[in-house]
Amino acid sequence: MYERWYDGSLGGGDLFRARGQCMDVNARNYRWSKSRSKVCQMCDMGEDETVKHIMMECEKYETGMR
Repeated sequence: MYERWYDGSLGGGDLFRARGQCMDVNARNYRWSKSRSKVCQMCDMGEDETVKHIMMECEKYETGMR
């Protein structure tokens, strides 16, 4: 079944990058960051900042605090 990944709506680009696993998250870009850390900088959970963590687990992103 055909599913449209990008519809041009507000936030559609973020959804496209999340589904493609190419969001700018620490677990992906830690080699080039100043902190050299995979850990999420938004919360105190000590989890790696992955797409799954941001979308499903991170308390700070859930409340909309960026």
